[in-house]
Amino acid sequence: MKEDRRLARNAILSVLESAGGLNAELPRLCAQVAGNPELEQDLNAFLVPRSESEVERQYRRARLVRQQDREIKERAAKASWIELRDNLRLDPSVLSDPTL
Repeated sequence: MKEDRRLARNAILSVLESAGGLNAELPRLCAQVAGNPELEQDLNAFLVPRSESEVERQYRRARLVRQQDREIKERAAKASWIELRDNLRLDPSVLSDPTL
């Protein structure tokens, strides 16, 4: 039962944090857990930034590389469409040229 409550508290804290509401609710949370060492310890443990593991660092780096690669490909694709548009503006007859 005790572990279930701890899981529920952590889930609530995680939801508040991901929704951006943790800072707004923090004073109220601190007041509610005041005087209960177990709850204070759980809240403090949740608020302490965790250090990033090596696996997380590798994942973050790989994600960054994929994102940069995607951005490069997207810029190239956009440039290609802009070039096509500019060429069609210069010579729209290529659209009706059956030899192309």
